[in-house]
Amino acid sequence: LLYRPDIERLKRELANGGPSAATYLKHWLFLARLPGVIRSGLAERRPGSQATPVTGYPDALDYFEGNERSIDSIATRIGASILFSISPSALLLRDAPSPSSPPSYWLADPAATQAYRDRIGDRLALVDASRQAAGRPAKLIRPTIPANAFLDDCHLTAAGNLIMARIFLSELAPWFTTHHRSETP
Repeated sequence: LLYRPDIERLKRELANGGPSAATYLKHWLFLARLPGVIRSGLAERRPGSQATPVTGYPDALDYFEGNERSIDSIATRIGASILFSISPSALLLRDAPSPSSPPSYWLADPAATQAYRDRIGDRLALVDASRQAAGRPAKLIRPTIPANAFLDDCHLTAAGNLIMARIFLSELAPWFTTHHRSETP
């Protein structure tokens, strides 16, 4: 089911005489990038080579904060409260297994990746603080999940998702009562 739209598109293209110009262009652009991707991958694996440290993308932080402020604006317009949550990370846990992601996953290494995630959390905290300063109901939580509830450094198992659901419920129940007493659930 995951690839059904692509398979259907390919079938349509074959019925019309072959790949479309857009498909050819997409494939050629991919092939044009392939030597650089391979070269980068080989450089990471070369003994003694040092990858250029990457600290993240400042524009992405700005976009993230802008999106959160847009959510805040919509919530304000419709009178909704917001529960902000900083994503849990196994990188913060001492008893977590060693990170097993390939080198291309990390910004530079697990520590730099976590530092960038922390910067994202800081931006979320700014939006939360400005919302609260304006008197609009908001709450920021930083859930802590046990290491055995992670599939990898950031994705949760089914048990981890259940833990998150319980955390959200425990945070929302008293908060909802406090901020919405006069409303009928």
